[in-house]
Amino acid sequence: MTSNKTPPHYLKLKLVTTLTQLLVFIVPIFACPTISIANQSLQDSNVEEPLIFVSDSVPPGFEDLAGPQTNQVDVFFQNNFLLSTLATYDFEQLEFKNSQLVIDQIEDLIDPEVIKKIISQPLPLNTHQLCAQYSDPDSCGQLEPNIAGIIFDESRFRVDLFINPLQLKLKTVHSTKFLPPAEENFSTIHVLNYNLSGTDEIKDQFNLQANSTIAFGDSRFKLQSNFTNEEDYVIDTFSAQNDNPGWEAEAGIFDTVTRTANFLQEQDILGFRARTSTNTRVDLEVTSGTTIFIFLNQRSRVEVFKNNRLIDSRFYTAGNRQLDTSRFPDGAYQISVRIREENGQERREEYFFVRNGSLPPLGEPQYFAEAGKIKKEPQNSTLPDISGNYLIHAGFSTRLKENLAVESELANSNDQSLVQLGFVHLIAGLESNVNIMTTTESDWGLSIRESWQSESIGFSMDYKHVSEGDSSTNTREFDFVSETVTQATSSLTHKLFNGRAFWRYSHNDRRNSLKSETYSLIFRQNLFRNHQYLLDWDFEGSKDSDDYLVSAQLKLRFREGKNEIRFNPGLKSRKENNDQSEDFVADVSWQHTTRSPTYGRLQSNVFHARESSFSTSGINLTSESRYGYNEVELSQTDDSGNNIFGYNVRSQFSVASDFNTLSLGG
Repeated sequence: MTSNKTPPHYLKLKLVTTLTQLLVFIVPIFACPTISIANQSLQDSNVEEPLIFVSDSVPPGFEDLAGPQTNQVDVFFQNNFLLSTLATYDFEQLEFKNSQLVIDQIEDLIDPEVIKKIISQPLPLNTHQLCAQYSDPDSCGQLEPNIAGIIFDESRFRVDLFINPLQLKLKTVHSTKFLPPAEENFSTIHVLNYNLSGTDEIKDQFNLQANSTIAFGDSRFKLQSNFTNEEDYVIDTFSAQNDNPGWEAEAGIFDTVTRTANFLQEQDILGFRARTSTNTRVDLEVTSGTTIFIFLNQRSRVEVFKNNRLIDSRFYTAGNRQLDTSRFPDGAYQISVRIREENGQERREEYFFVRNGSLPPLGEPQYFAEAGKIKKEPQNSTLPDISGNYLIHAGFSTRLKENLAVESELANSNDQSLVQLGFVHLIAGLESNVNIMTTTESDWGLSIRESWQSESIGFSMDYKHVSEGDSSTNTREFDFVSETVTQATSSLTHKLFNGRAFWRYSHNDRRNSLKSETYSLIFRQNLFRNHQYLLDWDFEGSKDSDDYLVSAQLKLRFREGKNEIRFNPGLKSRKENNDQSEDFVADVSWQHTTRSPTYGRLQSNVFHARESSFSTSGINLTSESRYGYNEVELSQTDDSGNNIFGYNVRSQFSVASDFNTLSLGG
């Protein structure tokens, strides 16, 4: 059975709905006259009042909050906390109660009084520079004041202080320029080199060379001597030297200074010399290159790139910091410096860097002066035989700009004089060295050296011409220019057909010998490569007058563990002294290498080579260790049925002592 009784909750819902409808209908009726009366009242009074009131005045009862506040604030500099101190601030400015306390916490200020004068005054808050959630991290939180300024964050009671980098001292890489004075005691070092070669048909050739230094403090004696099968025992150099901060003095028998052009050939003289020296410098690798300073707001990682390749990376503390360029490669090139701050911000700066051995440190000219009697050549006695010719020689070099240096030298000997002038210029990838020379005998010379490098192309040129003027004086025992000579070489390398091509040209023209010109081309290409196998092929062609050489060769290398096998077969065609030949050539070798903590690197190499008219087989043994370098090579050559046995021995080691201990070194 179905009930017709209405549920109680339904009656309640209907009642609420009915009352709501009545209110919606009645309220506008009563509200409209009220609004109309209000509008009429406003129109009658001719007063226009906005719904929202904006005013610069402080609402009643809030006067204390809007006035200057004095609180403890935390002061940061270069993102490092300095101190907490009292400061008074309002909506526009902040003033430190004791600015001297802030100054005392900052290092590296050039003139603290200038900074104190600024921060002792009310400072603008620069709140618009605060970093918000959607701020650009590269533009917010930074300030570049003329002298000093702040960014104030009232919500954290934090004051970030900013000082113009020009007001901060520069931090160099090295705090000292020279090595400390040497200890006042004796020490010695002797470097010995021994070379022996010969065959069963040719007389043995050997030479034992000794370079010895005996030192006491900053002074030392140097002795260089040779013992050969032709000259017996001969002393070449014997001199006393003394090192001082920035310069060196020497007296005795020594080699003269040679400049980059080498118009004046090296001579042995008995005399004295004084020159600026970098022997005692500890900052040479840094000062000889371009000086680069960067400003860091906080401790940062600094990465340096050359041609998008990382060449240096290290951390630097905040402040004006000089980059340590000691590990940068020599040359002239653009570098990109990427600075990564610890708060995550990153920026890049571009610089042009130059360092070259022929450029002296910037602002530090290099000088030398030497004088003495010239040693006779050849030498026929143990002690040097001195001639009656004297030599006075002096010069200097200075760096005009980061990438430009000039040099000059003067020389006088008896009744002739020489003057030379040159410059070195470096730009990105290009090095130029030009020198000119003239003498009172109408001799002259020109030297040009050019070198250009890029990622895909390399070019170099070396040209030197020396012209003899007054030939009637060439009967002198010593002459600055004794003959006319022209020498030139050039080379070009570039990518070609997935390989690399090398073009070379050389020219040699002397008065007393035949003129020669050589053209050559070498092409190399890799055919296959993995961790064990390597297969290349080489093509070489060269021409000198009527002679020529053309060869094509495969080069196979197999490497497994300590063993390496090479096999190089090919074809060769040549013409020499009107004798022309074509033949199959090949060489094969097996090399075994071991390393020992005691005996160092031991290597054995067994080889066989076949040319058109002869073949050679042999073995080569080398040892490199803390005891020195030693090499022995034995070979047997079959030259058209004539068997020749040959041998070569090379050895080098050093002995050092302070008269208490003795050390043997490699």
